Amino acid sequence: MSKQSTERTWTPQQLTAIETHNKTILVSAAAGSGKTATLTERIIRRITVDNADIANMLIVTFTRSAAADLKAKIFSAISSKLATVTDPTISSKLSAQLANINNASICTIDSFYYELIKSHFTESGVSPTFRIIDDGEYKLIAKQTINDVIDEAYENSPNFPRFADCFASVKDISSIGDKFLKIYTILSSSTEGIEYLKRFAELTSSNAEMDFLQTEFGKLLKAESRRFFSHYLKIFDYVMEEIEKDEGLQKKYNDTITASLLLCQSVISALDNENTAYADLKNILESYEVKEAVRNRIQATEISEKIKQLRKEFNTELKKHTESYYSSSADTIKRAMSESAEYIKTLYLLLKRFDEKMTEQKQRLDFLTFNDISRKTYSLLVKDGKPTEIAKKLSAEYTDIYIDEYQDVDPLQNEIFAAISTPTNRFMVGDIKQSIYKFRGAEPSLFSSLRKEFPDISVAENSNTATIFMSNNFRCDKNVIDFTNLVCSCIFKQIGGCVEYTKDDDLVFSKISDKPTEDNAAEAPSIADKVKVSVISIPVSRKNSSSNKNKDANTDKENKENENNIEDNADEDCSSLEWESEHIASQIQELLKSGKKSNGTPIAPGDIAVLFRKQKISPYLSSALRRRGIKVAETEATQYFENDDVLLMLCILNTIDNPERDIYLAGTLRSPLFDFSADELLTL
Repeated sequence: MSKQSTERTWTPQQLTAIETHNKTILVSAAAGSGKTATLTERIIRRITVDNADIANMLIVTFTRSAAADLKAKIFSAISSKLATVTDPTISSKLSAQLANINNASICTIDSFYYELIKSHFTESGVSPTFRIIDDGEYKLIAKQTINDVIDEAYENSPNFPRFADCFASVKDISSIGDKFLKIYTILSSSTEGIEYLKRFAELTSSNAEMDFLQTEFGKLLKAESRRFFSHYLKIFDYVMEEIEKDEGLQKKYNDTITASLLLCQSVISALDNENTAYADLKNILESYEVKEAVRNRIQATEISEKIKQLRKEFNTELKKHTESYYSSSADTIKRAMSESAEYIKTLYLLLKRFDEKMTEQKQRLDFLTFNDISRKTYSLLVKDGKPTEIAKKLSAEYTDIYIDEYQDVDPLQNEIFAAISTPTNRFMVGDIKQSIYKFRGAEPSLFSSLRKEFPDISVAENSNTATIFMSNNFRCDKNVIDFTNLVCSCIFKQIGGCVEYTKDDDLVFSKISDKPTEDNAAEAPSIADKVKVSVISIPVSRKNSSSNKNKDANTDKENKENENNIEDNADEDCSSLEWESEHIASQIQELLKSGKKSNGTPIAPGDIAVLFRKQKISPYLSSALRRRGIKVAETEATQYFENDDVLLMLCILNTIDNPERDIYLAGTLRSPLFDFSADELLTL
């Protein structure tokens, strides 16, 4: 086979991402667009063409498997290049690169942090023997610590019970610690950490003394009101132009549309005046009276029906807007802000106390969490918003910095990578539609803001930054591409400005046919003309039929029925899962019976993947498929690790690794191998 036939053909966008240098580049790479291949090719060409040294590159991803895969691909590519080189000088350079790969910084973000802290443990203020605590052990320690802090607060602060009521009712009070831990975890991903609460409490307290519209919060309200009334002002302007063309419409709707138009103009005028007080705007809205349309018969037309619907919609939305934002008096808002400031301060002091006690635990047990590693890395590299000397040294060492899945970085990570980069050596790849780590502090708006800030590569000749869009999807059939674009364009536009969606974000169907046609057409045939969406109707549960019986029953009987209703809810949930599973299984059975892939071969069980939001459907679906004789491969990893023998081996191995891990040690001692009783463990 000739070299020409085996060489990969790159799209213009991919080639631009591979060959553009001396810029900080953001690649907005859609799903299936070959971003990993593009990233790998760029690195390989830097090594083989530009004589760059892989030892001077930082290449980070989010998972170990992705890092290992990238390292293997680079090793294979250099090896292949080395086999074709005849020049001894080039051969020597490539051999040196192969030798350097195992020592190269191709790793996860957490690994990069860990190695940096280990090599600067003195500056980081950590012990050289620290360990990363596992999640289960940390949760136990953190939960016990937060509960101790909460108990202290109940004993020492008379106002704490009222504060606690803001987070949980009496029956849910046991879960309040988990809520505080969640807030603490989220704050840990910000550059300020829990100190953000202190600043926010001070801001809220100072703003309480101002008119609400002049506060930072009032500015948000003004922006929302401006958006709302500007939208309807444009519509009413258009409607007035239309009704002036028709005498019947003008007689019927002129007064009511004029009143709505004048309201919009008055509100916008008040918003434009910096001296407008909250009470003034509230009075304008409260003084508005809905004017009814004149009662005269006109022939129904498309425009008259639209005006009728518009009036109904505006009055409904106006009521919602007024009740949501202008129902409270100015004095009530001031009191609420003052109370909120106190509550935020209480939360800050609570989490600060928790942080202090956890720091004591970490020093005593010599451990850190991944959040700690991230924060200490930030402190090591950034001070007062500027790179430290250590960061400047790293920046001078790295010729190239590559970060994959940039849509999932959090504010700390973004600041860290900026601190160790030069203005022209950072290469970031991501897809805003694939951000999945919001629960871990990821901030997709960072990726979106960079896309807005960086000019498109086509006009970035004189800029140090550039955005490159890679929208060609080589993975999916055209029907899937079209449906995905339709759904995403609707959903993302509803989110607002924080995650901007443009036409460049639409996927471009580029799948290469597995079975080329005679004229070598690149476009593959689609499996189906349309994407099928199934809406499954579940029969009404027993609960609805039984709940209306015996309405005059005594209290005891009502309580008993309430208990039964809880059981009925569970039955209803199971029923819906069974129905859904049966439907999915029947569709899969039909695919296996008569479905064909794009290359004409029959669809096999291994060609089908079922994705679902909740794991609890898995056993129902597996059962439904097996009843039909369809082989199933379940990917739920936790089932394996929940086996008693596997748990025992994990306890033993972790105890051998570190006997100070109390949970694993207790599990080992309680096992049949040692047979310690619970009382004996308590004594120990």
